[in-house]
Amino acid sequence: MKYEILQRPMVLDGYRNVTKYEVRQGKLCYGRKVLGAEDDILVESTQKDVRDFVERSQIPKVVVCRLEVGDYVFATGEGKTVALEEKRGGDFESSFSGGRRRGRRQLRECRGAADVAGLALRGASKRYSMDTEWSFSIDDAEMLVDLVKWQVLGGVVVFLPWEPEDVIERLQGLRGVLRPGNHLYSVVSGTDKKMPWVGQPEPILAFRRMVKGVGKVMGDKLWDVVQDKEDPLGWLVSCSDKEFGAIKGVHKGIVEQRRKVKGL
Repeated sequence: MKYEILQRPMVLDGYRNVTKYEVRQGKLCYGRKVLGAEDDILVESTQKDVRDFVERSQIPKVVVCRLEVGDYVFATGEGKTVALEEKRGGDFESSFSGGRRRGRRQLRECRGAADVAGLALRGASKRYSMDTEWSFSIDDAEMLVDLVKWQVLGGVVVFLPWEPEDVIERLQGLRGVLRPGNHLYSVVSGTDKKMPWVGQPEPILAFRRMVKGVGKVMGDKLWDVVQDKEDPLGWLVSCSDKEFGAIKGVHKGIVEQRRKVKGL
């Protein structure tokens, strides 16, 4: 299959003037070029594994094309355009470490071409998945600082799973997440005033955070036992299984969860 190369952006006053992705009359466009419908997900044709999966599966509303900017492009329901630049482990390092410019240029162009620009980090090995265990190794401290700078500038960092079918599913979900609106404030909303752990001593709160299955009632029982000890939390963590299991209300499941915390 051949993919049409898009028109190159103009250069004005010595700066690269990136053409914008826009939604016009129900179409997702790049400059004068119509790429797909406003609810399509556009996949860069050089993303071979994702491209092959899309073409083989003939997924509706997913279009493979030659993208000038970004590896994945779509529009939110409100018409805001999103451009994501994918980086896998080795590619991320080769693009950003040691003062390299390619990755920085790609992010700069995403910022200019879309309303929302994102760096999409994709798991570095086939055995990793966002649904099980996702791993992305970054050894360069400067690269970590660059990620922080990117987010401070308003760029987003998203995590993509390895398998192509999972990538498409994740992109479909991101369309709703990346749209502007009050839904974004849910990450910082709420209050702890009515939460059941408020008011308990810090050693008990810490132990409850560590050991799955310890609730408020169990926490109160544990405090009755350890409140007079010199190091209540230390005792709860280090005492023997027999001592811990002898506390009223402690069942086998909690004992096993504590063993996991201790690495046993």
